[in-house]
Order: sequence, then C-alpha cells, then structure tokens
Amino acid sequence: MQKQYKKVGCDFDHVPFPFIEEYLKYHKDLFGDGLTIKDIHSYHLWEVLGGTPEYHQGLIPDFYHSGALANIAPHPYAQKTISMMSKWSTLFNITSRSEEMKGQPIMLLEKHFPQQFEALFLTNTYGRKISRNISKADVCLDFGIDLMIDDHVQTVLECAQVGIDCILFGDYGWTNPRNLPPNVVHKKNWFEVYNHLAPVRLPSHRV
Repeated sequence: MQKQYKKVGCDFDHVPFPFIEEYLKYHKDLFGDGLTIKDIHSYHLWEVLGGTPEYHQGLIPDFYHSGALANIAPHPYAQKTISMMSKWSTLFNITSRSEEMKGQPIMLLEKHFPQQFEALFLTNTYGRKISRNISKADVCLDFGIDLMIDDHVQTVLECAQVGIDCILFGDYGWTNPRNLPPNVVHKKNWFEVYNHLAPVRLPSHRV
C-alpha cells in the first residue's frame, strides 16, 4: 500500500487541466502562429512565443477572461484520481495566478471537482496586478501540506528542499525529470499518479 497523505496541494494550470493547449489556440487566433505543445520547451512562455515576461503576464489574464477555458475538460484520469485522493486527504489547489484571475479556477474546480478541494490559494506570482507574492513552498509549510503536485521543476525543488514530498507532473517540454531529489517522483499523467498513490493499482492502460 502506498503512503497516504493528510494534506495534498495541487497546481491548477497544466496539472488537472491542459491549460497550455488552450492558450496556444488563443495565441494563434490573435497572432496567426501555429505552435503546438511539442514546440513549448520552457515553462516561461515568452522564451518560445516571443515578447517579454510583462507582455505575457498581461496577456494571460486576458486569456482567462476571454471565455476560452469555459469548455476545457480535465486531463484523462484527473477526476478519478482527485476523487480518490479526496477520500483520505484534504486537498488544496495552489496556483501562481493573481487575484484578478481567481474566478476561472473557482468555476472550473466547482464544475469538474465539486467539493473536493478545501481551498484555493493564489500566490500572486503571475498576472498584471501583482501585490505581495508568496512561494508555493511557503503555502505548503503554512498549511501543513505534505504532498505537492506541480509541473514546474523549480516549484517542486523548492518544496522538496523544505521536506515536502512532490510529484513532478506531466510529459511537457519543461518537465525535466533529471537529477530529482529522493522525495520527488516524476509522473507523466494522471493514470501514473493514480497508480502511484492508490492502495490498489489499476491495470496497464495507455493514456
């Protein structure tokens, strides 16, 4: 039986939802480029799409408010896995977004993961209206979270450094699983996360 965690933190963008695919569609509609997720090798989108960090920090709130995410569906097995975890863990959604983008995560979590997350925390790292920001590692420490699921390598390493177990999530160009500390595992999708955490593993399946 796998270790069970009392409190679990989960990122919003890229983890329960395929945020990047929808953002690339939005970017293509605006600028006519044809980049796909295979072209995205960096977590910092301006390094691939061009522009400045400030430009994308302004564009992402516009994307959130455009309605482009209204019909987004969770990754395969995300609902099954999160439902399973909610039976024995208190779940928290922790996102780097700012307060101005709070509405869309709340709506999508209530729609696809009703009553499964105890709270949503925004660290105010990305967005136009950035006030005081806090690291996800600090959020985890403040609330006693003992497992963090995130696609950002730096976030995972910061959490791991202060003793929090982590799952580096995703098969993205920016999820580099090399040289991870012992309390971090890399899982490419939610099927792998389920089988990592579940008391009984699911049979082999291609996601």
